[in-house]
Formats: sequence, C-alpha cells, structure tokens
Amino acid sequence: MILVVGGTTEGLELCRVLSQVGRPFAVTVASDYGYQLFRDVLGPEVVVRGPLGAEDFVRVMEERSVEAVVDAAHPFARQVHAEAARAASARGVKLVRLARPAASPAGAGVHTFGSLEAMGAWVQRQGPVRTLVTTGVRSLPVLAPFLERSTTWVRVLPSADSLQAAVALGFAPSHILAMQGPFSREFNAALLRGWDIQLLLTKDSGREGALQAKLEAARECGCQVAVWRHPQEGDATACTSVAEVCAQLGIPCTTADEEWRVLLVGHGSKRPAANQGLYQLAGLLQRLPGMGPVTVGFLQMAEPGVEQAFAAMAEGGAHRIVVMPCFLFEGAHVASDLPETLAALRLRYPRVEVKLAAALGPSAQLAEICRLRIEQAKASGGAGE
Repeated sequence: MILVVGGTTEGLELCRVLSQVGRPFAVTVASDYGYQLFRDVLGPEVVVRGPLGAEDFVRVMEERSVEAVVDAAHPFARQVHAEAARAASARGVKLVRLARPAASPAGAGVHTFGSLEAMGAWVQRQGPVRTLVTTGVRSLPVLAPFLERSTTWVRVLPSADSLQAAVALGFAPSHILAMQGPFSREFNAALLRGWDIQLLLTKDSGREGALQAKLEAARECGCQVAVWRHPQEGDATACTSVAEVCAQLGIPCTTADEEWRVLLVGHGSKRPAANQGLYQLAGLLQRLPGMGPVTVGFLQMAEPGVEQAFAAMAEGGAHRIVVMPCFLFEGAHVASDLPETLAALRLRYPRVEVKLAAALGPSAQLAEICRLRIEQAKASGGAGE
C-alpha cells in the first residue's frame, strides 16, 4: 500500500491515479474540510484524519502495511514533511517528495520576504496602514506584534480553533473573516475594495495556492502586496508532477497530456449541503471506467467558480477538458452563460482543447431515477416529513 501525505490538490490527483490503476493507497489530511472533501471523492475507507505526528505516521504505516510514502503536503507544512520523513525512515520504507513549484511572484507593488519576521518588520516600517492578512492562522502569533499600528483584518479557515486563536491574539471579531477558499480574483477584489485595504499579506503557496487571483485583485485595486516566499528546501530529488512520482514508484500514470479531464459544473447554492452534493457526484463519477480526474466548479453563489476551477486544471497540466453541466434541461445557463464563459477561457488557454457536454435532458435513465424517488416518497411519506 502507498501512503499519500497531505490533503492538497496534488495529493488528490495522485490518489485518483492510484485508484484508476487499482493500486491500494491511503491518504492523510489535517483539516476537517480536507477530510470531508477527500472522503466524499475517494471514499471514507482510504482517508486518515489528522493532523499526525511521527508516531502516528508509524502506526498508520504498520496498520496498513505501507510500502512507500509520498509526501504531498502543503509547501509550508514543514513539520509534516519532517515527521513523515522520520516515520518513513523508522519503518524503512521508500519516501518520495511531491513538491509544488513556487509561483515566484514579481511586479510593481509586490514585495517578497524569506521569513514572517522580515515581512512583519517591513510592514511595521510602513506606518499605520489598512491591512488584510491571508497567510494563515499559524502565522498570526509571529505577525501580530508587527501589526499593532495597523488597522488589520485577518482571513482564516472557518473552524472554531482558528477563530479562537485569532481572538486570543487580540484581533477584533469584526475583523476576522472566517471562510474557506479558493477565492476568485473578483471575490478578492471585492474584499480589498470593501475595507479599503492598502496592504495585502499573503504567501507563495505555489501554482495551486490561488496566489495569482490575489495578485490580480491587488493590482486592480492599487493595493501593495507582501509575499512570504515559497520555502526552498533544496531537494533536487523531489518530484514536481504526479507523472514523476508514478515513474519513481513504477506505476503506470494516467495523467498524460492526451487524457480527458472533467469539469463538473453546478449552479451553486448558499446551502453548503447542496454544494457538497456535487462533490459527492464527482467522486462517484470518477470511479467509473474510462473517467479521468473530475473537478468541481460553480456558476454562482459558491466557490470555486467555473473560471477558477478551469484555470486550476489548465495551469495544473490539463490539455483536454470536458465541461459537464449538471443541469436537467438547456436553460439560459447551459445555452448562453456557460458557452460565453468557455469562449473567454479558450482565448485565455488556447492550447487546451475544450468540449461542452449536453445537459442531462429527458431520458429513460432519468425517468427511472424519478420513478425510484416517487416510490421512496410513497414508502416514507415524503422527503419533507
């Protein structure tokens, strides 16, 4: 069995490949959000809820007879990298590092720093400024002393631990934005404008870290950006793609350029449970024969948007994408809104071949699903009772 460490985009892509080639695997995730997402996409039996220390990793390796470990944890999860490596060494199993390349941001108004302390000292020298911090809750203990002269908002994950940590450091509850990304350029720009932000603090989490959307929003709003640089670990043996990992493990890789990937598009809802249903459908779909990786995007009221999900796929190496609208019939969204969005994306990513699938439409299969729901309602008294 292969143990994949880290609930990242790269980790999920590797798990999809392992599932498709029938190679047993388990994946560790540190957050409740990651656990829910990976569980719905991959199935609960292969997902191990973390965070895990070195001893926990050893235990999981023993229980699951792990023969190789792939460290696909977040670039800034240095402790996870160290503990996974220590556990792999203790068990004498092969360790492969799947590293996310740095985005290396540059340009007017963008300032980069090798440490949080250096970033904080620079911010302090700017005097009183209206600041938005998006470097994560674990960075706040280091940054907080440097922000005392600034009017500061912090964006953290919507968990009780994150909120309590931010409040304990003295940040006003009204200035704590608890929300789960990734966020589009438009959404970031709305936040920057809404609070008249002058300085955005962020980190280079690599291509998949949604940094570009922040930089574009800041440029649009005339806001300066301070970036905590991507940690350079100097490991020349680290892999930078799932294909490289598969080669090291001797596994056939199904992420070749010619493979079709799927973007499953839903309308989007203010109810998280409704949006979660699309992720569950994506998990079921990609387990079917002939299906490549399945990504989720929403037209409105939920993140990620269609443009953001498509961009992540294209910039992550997808060369052929089928866009599947999860709509019953061909209304305005399917007939005009989605084609217009895809037309703009084709211009932005001319090397990506894009095909738009038809709406679900009337069919014998849909009629059968309706019949089953009707029979269930007769037997149970109805979904609302």
